[in-house]
Amino acid sequence: MRFITWLALTLALPLASESSLLEELEHALCFDACDTTDQAGHWDATLANGANCSRGAVALDGANDYVRLARDRRFGGAISLSVWTKWASSAAYWSMVVNFADENAENNIVLSRYSNQQSVRFGVRVGTTWEKAIGGTIVDDAWTHLVATADGNRTLRLYQDGALVGEETLGHAPPALNRTNHWLGRSDTGNYWAGALGSLHAWGRELDASEVSELHALGREHCVLLPTAAP
Repeated sequence: MRFITWLALTLALPLASESSLLEELEHALCFDACDTTDQAGHWDATLANGANCSRGAVALDGANDYVRLARDRRFGGAISLSVWTKWASSAAYWSMVVNFADENAENNIVLSRYSNQQSVRFGVRVGTTWEKAIGGTIVDDAWTHLVATADGNRTLRLYQDGALVGEETLGHAPPALNRTNHWLGRSDTGNYWAGALGSLHAWGRELDASEVSELHALGREHCVLLPTAAP
């Protein structure tokens, strides 16, 4: 569902019911209306340590604020994550946009800055061993769309603004676990991220390149929602 705001008038435009983007959609967090409720699952968000939502996005200062998601179901194997982000120029080395981790900082699923470079890392940790796809370009203070996919076998892919920018064909699928921590904007040890988050979606399958392109074309203000049953 897409929300367009103009002169305080909000219109809801439905995604075509036949779109494959609705298939196995497990989570949908739509911050365009500052709603912290998961519209497709149970990753309801809590804004922690001063994180705030305004003007259609959650703002994080990189000091100690972050978003904590509720635990829900097992997540892993073949998956896809989509997030609209605007990176602040103060975003530190290795700062984490997404970090899902089991206790003892194991079995992570991560979207982060790669070291001190202006590129993005999609990282999967199996036990304590990291696999990663790296690519893309971080442009400070500009909205960008990131999609990370795992095919359930060995291939990890990273897309930016609808285009493939990183791939690892000898990686590993993330273990299917109900992880202890589901965080946006921090890691297990800190690595706080500075910027703005527009939305987060998660699927229990790999989106293909055409679906990623379709998702990007919908735009930042479009939130993919499962259709509701007729009354």
